[in-house]
Amino acid sequence: MTRREIYEAIVGKNLEIDCVEMELKQCCDDAPLILTGAGFIKQSSNGRIEFIFLYNNQEQDSIRSRLQFLDSMIAGSLVPKEYFFDLIGKDVHGYRWSAEKLFLNTSINVSDNAAVIKGYIERLELREVGAQEESTSFCEIVAEGDHQLPWSRYRDQPNGYSSLCEIQIKIENVDINIFSESGNTTISLVSSGAVDLDLYKKYFIQGLSILIGKKLLILYEKNGANGKATTSINSNRYHIEGSLEKPIKIWMPNDLEKFETFLGSYISCAVDKGGQGGLDALYGYWHKIYLVSHCTVQAGALACGVSIEGLLKEYFKPRFSVSKEERDIIEDSLKVLKGVKLHESVGERLKSAMGNFRSKSPKRVLLEICNQHQLAVDLVKVWVKLRNKSAHADDLGMDQQEFESYFFQYRTCLYLFYRLMFLVVGYSGGCIDYTSVGCPEVQVGENA
Repeated sequence: MTRREIYEAIVGKNLEIDCVEMELKQCCDDAPLILTGAGFIKQSSNGRIEFIFLYNNQEQDSIRSRLQFLDSMIAGSLVPKEYFFDLIGKDVHGYRWSAEKLFLNTSINVSDNAAVIKGYIERLELREVGAQEESTSFCEIVAEGDHQLPWSRYRDQPNGYSSLCEIQIKIENVDINIFSESGNTTISLVSSGAVDLDLYKKYFIQGLSILIGKKLLILYEKNGANGKATTSINSNRYHIEGSLEKPIKIWMPNDLEKFETFLGSYISCAVDKGGQGGLDALYGYWHKIYLVSHCTVQAGALACGVSIEGLLKEYFKPRFSVSKEERDIIEDSLKVLKGVKLHESVGERLKSAMGNFRSKSPKRVLLEICNQHQLAVDLVKVWVKLRNKSAHADDLGMDQQEFESYFFQYRTCLYLFYRLMFLVVGYSGGCIDYTSVGCPEVQVGENA
């Protein structure tokens, strides 16, 4: 099997690997259990990767007794490190495959100390040496789906025609090429400078996922650096059918400016914050909303309301501090309260309420942000209303008009989330206003 045939099989979700050698090594530092044999690795039609390990060894201890500890877990407990295994395999073509932290299926078929052991692989890797120039770092990603992007270049097709389906951009010292072919999207990142390409790749995928309104479903990726190359195949078993409203209009051909500006702002901000987790929290909050995008609007409203508050606390922390004058007033008030005879429960509640004034509320912080950046304060009112409503069981039995109002509140809060995101990453340009009829494009940042 050639490498091209391997890639075609991955995209077709029919990869099958016959391993003449296979090893399972327990994930522990002290005397790990090592099992050797042969086996198979197979990709199912839904993209999930499974391995079958064939063990036939005449050890004195039976294979069942050696793996008996896998059945000793207490229900509800976290799985310890030593319950996982790393896999290394060599196939009939000489390719070497590896996968980490596999959990073995405890339903092991055993006969005469021969065993068939099964399990699932989250990420399968194929490594090779001497694949490219040592001075160049590259990454090629193949993702499922043909997405609406601002295609700006024609690309020759196998049928002899050309199609407008390619983009070329440059972000700092990284050249990025994107093209669509056969229902899939291929992304290439290349750099000859001193750049952490893994970091750029990570945040490019995050930024692009936000722009297209859904998590990019990666089939496989090829990474190369220092003369070594690795192909990683993802087991896509967590696939969400839904999608979110896009923050920016990026589907018009040749309209690259907003697309390139947002991705450049997102990646630059993330790399600058790299030592502090980058923009992982921001992407996590977006992903929280995305995960329920295929569910009810009530679920989306709750996720959106919570994510806005999380975004404020994560990226606008300094704004929660109150002035020294306010703190002094609070401390003086607490001293007065201590000298007043009150019922114990009332006194504790008053002290707790006064203590809350030592920092600003998310609502107050949000109002200050809106006033500073010329955002309508009505956005805050809608957020407070939606958050309170979605967190309580008072939205049952809504009629059509009430539901439409609720849906509008949800889209308003999603718009507020995107506006906060733009402030975090420093994006300036056009965005979609979901609070107005027809969802017009408005300018944000320095261009506002």
